[in-house]
Amino acid sequence: MVTKKFLIWDEHIDPEKWTDFLQEDKEMNPFFYEGLSGRELEAEEWQRIQEMNEQYLEDERCNLDKVIGRAVIELCKFQYWNGIEENAFLISSSNMKDIFRRHCRSSICSWYSDGNNICCDESHHDGTNHYIYKVIPESYTGECSTDVSLKTLLRHARSMAPYVAQIYGI
Repeated sequence: MVTKKFLIWDEHIDPEKWTDFLQEDKEMNPFFYEGLSGRELEAEEWQRIQEMNEQYLEDERCNLDKVIGRAVIELCKFQYWNGIEENAFLISSSNMKDIFRRHCRSSICSWYSDGNNICCDESHHDGTNHYIYKVIPESYTGECSTDVSLKTLLRHARSMAPYVAQIYGI
Protein backbone atom coordinates (compact mmCIF):
# COMPACT_ATOMS: atom_id res chain seq x y z
CA MET A 1 0.00 0.00 0.00
CA VAL A 2 1.49 3.31 -1.08
CA THR A 3 0.41 6.38 0.85
CA LYS A 4 0.40 9.98 -0.29
CA LYS A 5 3.38 12.21 0.25
CA PHE A 6 2.85 14.40 3.29
CA LEU A 7 4.74 16.32 5.94
CA ILE A 8 4.34 15.09 9.51
CA TRP A 9 6.38 17.80 11.23
CA ASP A 10 9.12 20.20 10.21
CA GLU A 11 11.39 22.03 12.57
CA HIS A 12 12.50 24.58 9.97
CA ILE A 13 11.12 27.92 11.05
CA ASP A 14 10.11 30.53 8.50
CA PRO A 15 9.50 33.72 10.55
CA GLU A 16 7.20 35.08 7.83
CA LYS A 17 4.74 32.27 8.51
CA TRP A 18 4.61 33.14 12.22
CA THR A 19 3.55 36.81 11.98
CA ASP A 20 -0.09 36.06 12.87
CA PHE A 21 1.01 33.95 15.85
CA LEU A 22 3.31 36.73 17.10
CA GLN A 23 0.62 39.38 16.76
CA GLU A 24 -1.86 37.24 18.68
CA ASP A 25 0.78 36.33 21.27
CA LYS A 26 1.63 39.99 21.86
CA GLU A 27 -2.05 40.77 22.43
CA MET A 28 -2.60 37.83 24.79
CA ASN A 29 0.76 37.98 26.63
CA PRO A 30 1.94 41.59 26.58
CA PHE A 31 4.10 41.07 29.69
CA PHE A 32 6.55 38.93 27.64
CA TYR A 33 7.24 41.86 25.33
CA GLU A 34 6.99 44.76 27.78
CA GLY A 35 9.84 47.25 27.39
CA LEU A 36 11.60 45.26 24.67
CA SER A 37 12.81 46.70 21.40
CA GLY A 38 15.34 45.94 18.69
CA ARG A 39 17.39 42.80 19.23
CA GLU A 40 15.77 42.04 22.59
CA LEU A 41 12.34 42.03 20.94
CA GLU A 42 13.58 39.84 18.09
CA ALA A 43 15.15 37.41 20.57
CA GLU A 44 11.92 37.18 22.58
CA GLU A 45 9.85 36.66 19.43
CA TRP A 46 12.23 33.93 18.24
CA GLN A 47 12.06 32.26 21.67
CA ARG A 48 8.25 32.27 21.60
CA ILE A 49 8.20 30.82 18.05
CA GLN A 50 10.61 28.04 19.04
CA GLU A 51 8.55 27.18 22.12
CA MET A 52 5.35 26.96 20.06
CA ASN A 53 7.08 24.92 17.36
CA GLU A 54 8.29 22.44 20.03
CA GLN A 55 4.73 22.28 21.34
CA TYR A 56 3.59 21.33 17.83
CA LEU A 57 6.17 18.51 17.85
CA GLU A 58 4.75 17.32 21.17
CA ASP A 59 1.29 17.34 19.55
CA GLU A 60 2.63 15.06 16.80
CA ARG A 61 4.09 12.74 19.44
CA CYS A 62 0.60 12.55 20.96
CA ASN A 63 -0.93 11.90 17.53
CA LEU A 64 1.45 9.01 16.91
CA ASP A 65 1.35 7.64 20.47
CA LYS A 66 0.24 4.21 19.32
CA VAL A 67 1.91 0.88 19.89
CA ILE A 68 1.76 -1.09 16.67
CA GLY A 69 2.80 -4.35 18.32
CA ARG A 70 5.79 -4.95 16.07
CA ALA A 71 9.37 -3.76 16.30
CA VAL A 72 10.36 -0.72 14.27
CA ILE A 73 13.74 -0.46 12.58
CA GLU A 74 15.32 2.93 11.99
CA LEU A 75 17.64 2.75 8.98
CA CYS A 76 20.19 5.52 9.25
CA LYS A 77 22.56 7.19 6.84
CA PHE A 78 24.78 9.51 8.88
CA GLN A 79 26.66 12.21 7.01
CA TYR A 80 29.90 13.37 8.65
CA TRP A 81 32.62 15.74 7.52
CA ASN A 82 34.81 12.73 6.69
CA GLY A 83 32.23 10.49 5.02
CA ILE A 84 28.99 8.57 5.35
CA GLU A 85 28.14 5.81 7.82
CA GLU A 86 25.12 3.53 7.56
CA ASN A 87 23.58 1.91 10.59
CA ALA A 88 20.27 0.70 11.97
CA PHE A 89 18.59 0.91 15.36
CA LEU A 90 15.77 -1.15 16.75
CA ILE A 91 12.93 0.82 18.35
CA SER A 92 11.77 -1.98 20.60
CA SER A 93 8.93 0.03 22.20
CA SER A 94 6.94 -0.48 18.96
CA ASN A 95 5.44 2.95 19.62
CA MET A 96 5.26 5.16 16.55
CA LYS A 97 5.93 8.33 18.58
CA ASP A 98 9.46 7.09 19.28
CA ILE A 99 10.55 7.95 15.74
CA PHE A 100 10.67 11.59 16.91
CA ARG A 101 14.20 11.60 18.23
CA ARG A 102 17.39 13.35 17.25
CA HIS A 103 20.78 11.78 16.80
CA CYS A 104 22.55 15.17 16.86
CA ARG A 105 22.13 17.77 19.58
CA SER A 106 22.13 20.83 17.36
CA SER A 107 20.08 19.74 14.40
CA ILE A 108 16.93 20.59 12.50
CA CYS A 109 14.60 17.70 11.70
CA SER A 110 11.80 17.10 9.25
CA TRP A 111 9.64 13.94 9.42
CA TYR A 112 7.54 13.05 6.37
CA SER A 113 6.16 10.36 4.11
CA ASP A 114 7.88 10.17 0.74
CA GLY A 115 4.90 8.26 -0.63
CA ASN A 116 6.37 4.88 0.27
CA ASN A 117 8.11 5.21 3.64
CA ILE A 118 8.18 7.36 6.73
CA CYS A 119 11.45 9.28 6.67
CA CYS A 120 13.36 11.95 8.53
CA ASP A 121 16.01 14.38 7.34
CA GLU A 122 18.19 15.72 10.14
CA SER A 123 20.36 18.67 9.11
CA HIS A 124 23.41 19.48 11.20
CA HIS A 125 26.77 21.22 10.87
CA ASP A 126 28.38 18.34 8.89
CA GLY A 127 25.52 17.61 6.50
CA THR A 128 22.15 15.88 6.51
CA ASN A 129 21.37 12.51 8.06
CA HIS A 130 18.56 10.50 6.48
CA TYR A 131 16.40 7.96 8.31
CA ILE A 132 13.78 5.50 7.08
CA TYR A 133 11.44 3.69 9.49
CA LYS A 134 10.34 0.10 8.78
CA VAL A 135 8.13 -2.36 10.66
CA ILE A 136 8.79 -6.06 11.18
CA PRO A 137 5.49 -7.77 10.22
CA GLU A 138 3.72 -10.44 12.24
CA SER A 139 4.56 -13.00 9.56
CA TYR A 140 8.22 -12.77 10.65
CA THR A 141 8.68 -15.36 13.37
CA GLY A 142 12.34 -14.75 14.09
CA GLU A 143 13.78 -12.60 16.83
CA CYS A 144 13.75 -8.82 16.72
CA SER A 145 16.88 -7.89 18.57
CA THR A 146 20.17 -6.19 17.83
CA ASP A 147 21.78 -9.68 17.68
CA VAL A 148 19.78 -10.68 14.59
CA SER A 149 21.42 -9.89 11.26
CA LEU A 150 20.30 -6.59 9.78
CA LYS A 151 19.91 -8.23 6.37
CA THR A 152 17.52 -10.79 7.87
CA LEU A 153 15.39 -8.09 9.49
CA LEU A 154 15.34 -5.93 6.35
CA ARG A 155 14.26 -8.86 4.21
CA HIS A 156 11.07 -9.00 6.29
CA ALA A 157 10.63 -5.28 7.04
CA ARG A 158 7.67 -3.37 5.64
CA SER A 159 6.87 0.32 5.34
CA MET A 160 5.62 2.15 8.41
CA ALA A 161 3.67 4.56 6.17
CA PRO A 162 0.34 2.65 6.25
CA TYR A 163 0.29 2.78 10.07
CA VAL A 164 0.95 6.54 10.07
CA ALA A 165 -1.56 7.10 7.25
CA GLN A 166 -4.28 5.51 9.43
CA ILE A 167 -3.63 8.09 12.16
CA TYR A 168 -3.85 11.04 9.78
CA GLY A 169 -6.71 9.66 7.72
CA ILE A 170 -4.72 9.57 4.51
